[in-house]
Amino acid sequence: MSAPRKFDREFRDRALRLYRERLQQHDESKLGARRHVGVLLDVNPATLQNWVARPKTAKLATNDRLRDYVQERLSGSVTDADGRPILGPNVP
Repeated sequence: MSAPRKFDREFRDRALRLYRERLQQHDESKLGARRHVGVLLDVNPATLQNWVARPKTAKLATNDRLRDYVQERLSGSVTDADGRPILGPNVP
């Protein structure tokens, strides 16, 4: 079981927004912006760096065509060039 999260999603989003605003509005390094926001919100700059480095939205969430293909593949309804079904994995 993983440890409980110290910061909720809303707090992380706010910290990232402040960090990005700081970068846009001031001629400051990324580390300087993380330090500034870290002091404001009492967050370690390394923690902010982890949040910044996280990938954006997952590709399946933003790419309709890919998501549809994966769903078809999982349901077993994808066919090859000759029209024969390509079996998907057995899922419980």
